[in-house]
Formats: sequence, structure tokens, C-alpha cells
Amino acid sequence: MLTYLGPVGFGIWAVVRVLMNYASLSDLGLTNAITKFVAEKRLDTDRRQVILLLRSAFLMYLLITVLLWLAFFLLKDLIISAFFTGIGGFRDDLDIVLFGSLSVLSINLLFSVITSAFNGMQRMDITNGVTSLYWVLNGSLMYVALVTGYGLRGLVYANIIATVVTQVINFFMYFRLIGHAGRREPLVRISEIAKLFRYGKHIFIGAIANSVYIHYDKLLLSSFLGLAPVASYEVASRVIQQMRQIPILIFNPLLPATSEMEARNDREGIVKYYCISSKYLIAFLVPLFGIIGLFADSLIRLWLGEGNGLAIITLQIFVVSNFLNLLTAPGYFVTLGIGKPQYSMYTSVVGLVSNLILSYIFLRIFGYFGVVTGTVIALTGSSLLFLVMIHKVLNIRWKTYFRYFLIPLVSIVAGGLAGLFVSAQVGNLLFGTASALLLSLIIYSILLWKLDYFTREDKQFFSEFIKKIREKIFPSVRTEST
Repeated sequence: MLTYLGPVGFGIWAVVRVLMNYASLSDLGLTNAITKFVAEKRLDTDRRQVILLLRSAFLMYLLITVLLWLAFFLLKDLIISAFFTGIGGFRDDLDIVLFGSLSVLSINLLFSVITSAFNGMQRMDITNGVTSLYWVLNGSLMYVALVTGYGLRGLVYANIIATVVTQVINFFMYFRLIGHAGRREPLVRISEIAKLFRYGKHIFIGAIANSVYIHYDKLLLSSFLGLAPVASYEVASRVIQQMRQIPILIFNPLLPATSEMEARNDREGIVKYYCISSKYLIAFLVPLFGIIGLFADSLIRLWLGEGNGLAIITLQIFVVSNFLNLLTAPGYFVTLGIGKPQYSMYTSVVGLVSNLILSYIFLRIFGYFGVVTGTVIALTGSSLLFLVMIHKVLNIRWKTYFRYFLIPLVSIVAGGLAGLFVSAQVGNLLFGTASALLLSLIIYSILLWKLDYFTREDKQFFSEFIKKIREKIFPSVRTEST
């Protein structure tokens, strides 16, 4: 995008993404509520109730979508004057980008009911499969649009095509797995909507706070410093945001699983799931963010070339605060599962208020890096507050939790130092970076295994997991072993 659109064009795309992120808050936090209530029911005995719940949510989202379009038409000129000054030759594309992106958001909002239902049924094989198809198709079409010269318009058209294809698949899978209610059933049931709102209101407030303090900084930059600095900020932010998606996808099943255990009053099982999830998450995040921080300079230069020093420094600053924030992922899904969404709401509001104040004050004093600093302080503080709250709720000892960090941190320091040494000895940037990353990961993995970070139960789980994957890929292996 930077190559074909330039900093201003890429800045426009980044700001539009922020606006769409804010518009997506119109789901009112109900997607997780749908997942929870579907998880508490059995499709074979409660199919009628599940379908009425989903139908009521769909009709409500249809109304929300109409209101969303009305708001955008009324506020369009205000939005353009506030955030898109100095866009030059991109003015003709802006309307298409704004309303095309809103069309994609509207389709996804309506069909999020289906995705939430699949998650509640613990059919992440479907949701992750369709999501993977979307990103592969969308990424491919976006690349073609850029290299063939369609620019910003082409990116929007690519988004629309990929969205329609994947949602048609979702629609087909919904009727195959869930079906439809009888003709005598009502289209909507007010009691179902009320139930969703009662649970979803805390998630909604937390989502507003989260979204504002994650993306507010880009709007500040575009308003006070122009669109060009947004491009550097977005590069660093995009790397971190993509990395954040991995643990979120991995631990998303905790919501329906803990909902089911809470219904059985299995608090011991919930605590066990939380501890295991945190342990695996730490083992995964330490090398991921450690390598990004240590080799940010080499990775950005390989990706974008020279002249992106601002993005490199921003990325390295973001590493620590986002590492701490992602440690809250297991606790976030557990609190939703046990019916305590207010905890994430409280900490998100704290993060929002502190970010609004600090980022603006620091921007006026320090400029670009003032915005970065304000965001980092707010994110770090709210993350630590949430960890304190969830550990108190689940009665988790801090000594036990801190033990999960020792071996991974020692291992990544050893691997990272060896990688930096190798990188300094090799003249070729690509070969030196690849060799350094590979060596760092190998040393980290060996030390993690040899220092007994994983218990015998963990290793048995890994062995069975690999065996299942092998049987999926090579069915003949299962037949022969049988």
C-alpha cells in the first residue's frame, strides 16, 4: 500500500479503517452475548430457542444497520472536513472508500449472528476456516487491485467481493447445521433481545473504551499533524495488531468452554483452564514480541526499505505495552464465560480516560511521540489493573503466575543475543535476518523444552495434538496404525 498509494493514500486508508472500527461498535457487544447463550443450550433439545434468539438478533442488527447508514449520510461532510484535509488527488476516491467500507461493515454486522452461533456451538473449525478463506481471498484481490492500478477504489472492491463470498458460505453452513424454525414461530421475541442487552451492555461499554483508546491516537495525528505521520504510526500499529489476532483466535474457545463449565458450577475446571491458557500464551508471546522488538530495524528495512526510522522506533515502543495487554486475553474470555463482563469494562474505561487525557497533553508538548507515550502508559496501566482483578476473582496466586515467565524470558534472552551476534556477522540483510530469527527460535525452543517448562501432561497433550494433525493430513497413517 505504501508503495502504490504513497504515505497520503495509505494514511487515508488507515483513517477510514479507524472510522469503520468505531462504526463496528454498533454491534452493541451482542456477538459475545449470542455466543454465551448458544453455548449454554443444546442444539438437539433447544433448537427452537436458539433459532428464535438468532432471528431476533438478526432483525435488531438490520435496524441498527439502517440507522448506521443514516448517521453516515448526515455526518459525511463533518467527517471529511475533520480528518481528511490535504488529500489532494484522492478526493474523488474518498466517497467510494467511505461508503464501500461501510457496505462491508454492514454485511459483516448482519452475518455476525451466524458466526457467533457457530462459536457458541464450539464449531471454531467452521469460523476459522471461513475466516482464513476470507483473508487469503481478500489479500490476493487487494494485491491484484494495487498492482493493476485500481488504487483505493480497488481495495474497497476487493473487500466487498471477499466479504460477499465468505458470508454466502456462512449462510449455507447455518442452514445445514441449524436449519430454521417453524412457520408459526414469531419473527422476533422481545424477551430474547432484552436478555442479550442485559448481558451485552458491559461488553459494549468496554468495547467502546477499547476501540477509542486503541485508535484515538491516529485521529489525533491526522487532525493535528496531517496524514503523513499516520502512515508511520499505522505501519507499527498494523504489525502489532496482526500479532494480536493470533492469541485472540487461539483463546476465543475459552468463552463457550467456560460458559459450559460455569453452568455446571465447575470453578476448579475454570481456574485450571485459565492457568494452562496463561502458561501457553506466555510461552508463545515471549518469543513473538521479543523477536519483533530485537529485530524491528532489520524486519522493517526488509519489508519497506530504508527511510522508515519513525515506524521502527514506534514499533519497539509498542512491544512491551501490547505484550502486557495480551496477557489479559485468557482472563477476558473467562470473565465473559462466567458472566462477569463488567471487569473488562471497568479496566477499559480506565484505559480510555487516561489515554484521552495523556495523549492530548503529550501531543501538545512532545508532538508525535507524545501520542505514542500516552497510548503506551494507558494500555499498560489498564492491563495491569485487569490482571489484578481477574487473579482476585479466580484466587490465583501471583507467585504461581510469575513462575510462568522465568524460563521463557531466560530462553529468549539467550536466543536473542545469539541471533543478534549472527546478524552482525552476516553482510546480507535478508540472509542475516533470516539466520538470526531461525537461530533465536531454535535456541528458545530447545531451552524451553530442556528446562522443563512443560509438564509431562503438557508434552502428552502436544504429542496427541501432533498425532491428530498428522492423521488429518495423512489419513492413510491412521488406517495403517489401526
